[in-house]
Amino acid sequence: MLLCAAPVIAADDAAAPSNKRDPNKMVCENEEVIGSRLATKRVCMTRAQWAERQRADRALVERSQTGSCERQAGC
Repeated sequence: MLLCAAPVIAADDAAAPSNKRDPNKMVCENEEVIGSRLATKRVCMTRAQWAERQRADRALVERSQTGSCERQAGC
């Protein structure tokens, strides 16, 4: 009995990642509003847009961290 059930479960698992990784799927997240403890705003973008935003944010942080010593004379 277990041998018959395993292929069905494997087929369901194989279909799930393609739905998870769809770059055109809209994903909404609640973001905190800076300066408020309670306010949030809902932001909806595609997975591809979220990934690009994450890459841009990471690049900004890396530039800020590595470039700060170059601008100051005493580092």
